[in-house]
Amino acid sequence: MFLFYSDKVEGARTIFEQQEAVHIQRVLRRKVGDIIHWTDGKGYLYSGPITAVSKREITASVQNKEHWKKTWTPDIHIAVCPTKNIQRMEWMVEKLCEIGVDTISLVIAHNSERRNIKIPKLQRKVISACTQSLKTQFPVLNTPVSFEDYIKNFDASQRGYIAHCREALPPLSKEKDAAKQKDVHILIGPEGDFTAREVESALSMGWIPVGLGAARLRTETAALAACHTLHLLDQLRGE
Repeated sequence: MFLFYSDKVEGARTIFEQQEAVHIQRVLRRKVGDIIHWTDGKGYLYSGPITAVSKREITASVQNKEHWKKTWTPDIHIAVCPTKNIQRMEWMVEKLCEIGVDTISLVIAHNSERRNIKIPKLQRKVISACTQSLKTQFPVLNTPVSFEDYIKNFDASQRGYIAHCREALPPLSKEKDAAKQKDVHILIGPEGDFTAREVESALSMGWIPVGLGAARLRTETAALAACHTLHLLDQLRGE
């Protein structure tokens, strides 16, 4: 199944514009009468026939609509410091979406070398990765905030982990209770890691220190490892 995206679901019809219309019409050669599947990114899967085609847009009729539930239990929040190399950041967002994540927050720490992020470009990565991996619920992509603001606004009723390399730490894989939580946040530091002061601030506010294995990981790799570990813990919990 090919899954397309449109945020222009208007009653019994949906309009596809620009790149998505080109993809449907010119790349996959769908035509009037063909049944296609699409999502609004809010958890709904639609299907129906194409009813009109033009150079700039395609219209489809909503024949069926159903709500798809995600396959993991906790809401997974990955709070990560942007990488200096923006391509690594884009790759990370793409892979987090494929694995399954509910929120991606960009956090600016003391050692962060990149502080300006083009959110619309990352959002396009979210859309392409989610449709490719057949996910109808797109993650929230938050605009950058400072490390101080992020930990200050953290809800103490949720579970928060901070991964850092300043010392040997118990692995996240041993935190079996993580999969039982409603919301789980994981903080991933920048190149150069969090400072000692930042770690101390987080711990004083209830964040739990964890490691992600014996190897020292790049920022983007650490984020993926943390997300995947939570999925594995969730699967083991259900066995």
